Amino acid sequence: MDNGYELYISPMKNVIDSKMMVLLILILTIIGCTNVEKKFYPDGSIKSSSEHKDSIKHGIMKKYHPNGELALEVNFVHGKREGIQKEYYETGVLKGEIEMKNNIKQGLVKRYDEDGTLAEVTEYKNDKKNGYAKWYRTNGVLEVEGYYENDSCISSLRLDSTGEVTVRETREAVMD
Repeated sequence: MDNGYELYISPMKNVIDSKMMVLLILILTIIGCTNVEKKFYPDGSIKSSSEHKDSIKHGIMKKYHPNGELALEVNFVHGKREGIQKEYYETGVLKGEIEMKNNIKQGLVKRYDEDGTLAEVTEYKNDKKNGYAKWYRTNGVLEVEGYYENDSCISSLRLDSTGEVTVRETREAVMD
C-alpha cells in the first residue's frame, strides 16, 4: 500500500492459515463420508437413490415408479426411519404419509385416494393403533370413526352420508 503505513504481517498468520487448512480438510473428510447409492431400471431410468453414511442409510431415500414418478420418500437417521414417510401413486398424487420415530409408527398415518382425497387418518403410538381412526367416503364425508387402544378397537361409529350415526359399537379394552 502506498498510504504511508507499512503493512505488517504477523508471523502467526502462517500458523493460523495452517490450522484453517487442517479444519477445512477435516470438514471435507466428514462430509465426504456420506455417499449416494443409485439403482436403475433396465431402460436406464432411476429406480432408487439413497444416502449412506459409513455404509448405513442416513439421509433421504427415494424410490421411483417405472414411469419416473416418485413412489416413496423416507428419511433415515443412522439406519432407522425418522420423520414423515411419503408414498405416491404412479400419477404422482400422494398416496400416504406415516409419521416415523426410531423406525416405528409414532403419530398420524394418512392414506389418500388416487384423486388426492383424504381416505383415512389413524393415530399410532409405539407402532400400534392408539387413539382415533377415521375413514372417509370418496366425497370426503366421514364414514367410520373408531377409537383404538393397543391395536384393539374399543368403540366405533358408522355414519351415513348425512353424518347421522347408523351403528355404534363398544368393546372392552384388551390389556397388554
